[in-house]
Amino acid sequence: MTYIIRFLIEWIILEEKDGKAKVMANLLLDSQEYNPSNNTAKYTHNGGTGYSNNYGLSSIRKWLDETFYNTAFNSFQQELIDAKLLNNSASTTSSSTNIYGCGNTSDKIFLYAYSEAIEAPFSNEALRQATGTDYAKCQGLYVYNAGAYDGNSYWLLRSPDATNAYYCSHVHYDGTIKGGTVYYCAYGIRPVCYFYL
Repeated sequence: MTYIIRFLIEWIILEEKDGKAKVMANLLLDSQEYNPSNNTAKYTHNGGTGYSNNYGLSSIRKWLDETFYNTAFNSFQQELIDAKLLNNSASTTSSSTNIYGCGNTSDKIFLYAYSEAIEAPFSNEALRQATGTDYAKCQGLYVYNAGAYDGNSYWLLRSPDATNAYYCSHVHYDGTIKGGTVYYCAYGIRPVCYFYL
């Protein structure tokens, strides 16, 4: 993997194509919940009606698009970030029959999907393991503190888990991908975006 430093965040370059670089934060930058709800039925939230694990309506998407985007980047830097149409269908989750997939979204800052997190350069568990910043730890990031995975943390994916309306997918501290409650506040956040080169 190639690393660059931009805007006081260390980014991993995942791909360079058509004058843009797809990048992901090298470290977990913050700790946030996916959604603050344990509803098992569809309900109205963030401008629409859907399940708690609907990425399009999630609190984490709103936080990335608004709070993180406006805090991490100044106006010049924001002009260098391209919006991306994201596939959020069942095909990008752990199950092609996942009833909790949602419609596509257009976002400048986003989380990886389950399907992306199992492809290169994260095609094995060791490569998916990640650690957080001191800031993320102060915000409540869970940190495992024993054995081979000492210092590793969970990081959140945008994909809903297929087993429960209030479960989302996340990368575990050992690099495996699991489902967990959307209202768990100790997930690490690893933003992804496209920069114009």
